[in-house]
Amino acid sequence: MAPAWLHTAFAVPDAPKSWEKCAGVSMAGKNDCGALDGSHQCAGQAKDHMLETEWIYVPAGTCTKLGGIVKATKPAK
Repeated sequence: MAPAWLHTAFAVPDAPKSWEKCAGVSMAGKNDCGALDGSHQCAGQAKDHMLETEWIYVPAGTCTKLGGIVKATKPAK
């Protein structure tokens, strides 16, 4: 007999239709790309948590809920 979890349906969220470049919410070392102020050009180089110059991509509509600042929006591929 198969385990009970094998017969359980799991909901899969819809894929985002667009992404927001969200500043001020990334953790130290967890930013997505270069700093907005040009202080570095690579992902993973944020020196501290929640810096306004560091950003991550989040699904559209999420950034302000996290307390961040939307710097740009791009369509999902």
